[in-house]
Formats: sequence, structure tokens, C-alpha cells
Amino acid sequence: MKGYIKKNLPLIAGLSLPVVMIIAVAAAIYLPRFYAPKPSYNFIYFSFGNGPYALNSTYTVVNGRIANPQNNYPPPIYNPTTVTAPQLYEYNAQSGKATPISFQQEIG
Repeated sequence: MKGYIKKNLPLIAGLSLPVVMIIAVAAAIYLPRFYAPKPSYNFIYFSFGNGPYALNSTYTVVNGRIANPQNNYPPPIYNPTTVTAPQLYEYNAQSGKATPISFQQEIG
């Protein structure tokens, strides 16, 4: 058995290295979730569906409501035919759940 491992060491290393790399990448992705503290504040985020989108607006919260988006940035260089509107979400830190919200809905 010792001679077999010694003789085939490059083959064993070549086959085990991808497996070790996959485990290392998976650990780097999933292990921080267990050690990072949970959010302690509610926050708002937005997500685009599949398709083209434009990140050229700023959203602010004024008096517990989402203010109209302000277009502070130059338009994108490309000219998409359809632009997907963002879906806003509010993350509740106590329940740990995100719920979709509208622009008119009060935040709290």
C-alpha cells in the first residue's frame, strides 16, 4: 500500500485538490453566517428582478416615509429598451424576515 501511494502521489494530489478547493470555498461562504451577529436595526433595501436595470436614483426616508427618488447620477451609457423597477423590502430585525413594501407605505 505504501508503494502504491508513493507511486501515484501526483494522481492522488491532482484528484483531491479540486475537492479540497470546493470545501474551502464553501466554508468561506457559509461559515461567516454562523459567527456574524444578527442585524439589530431594521433597514430597507431594494432588489431588481431579472433583466436590465438602472442604478441612477437615490432613495431616502423622510419622516418615516420613502421620499421620491432623486436622480443624482448621469444616465447609463447603454440604452436598455425596458428598465425593471426596483422592488423595495423592509427587513425586520426582531422577526428576521423581509417584507415587500411600496413607495407610499410608512416605514416602521
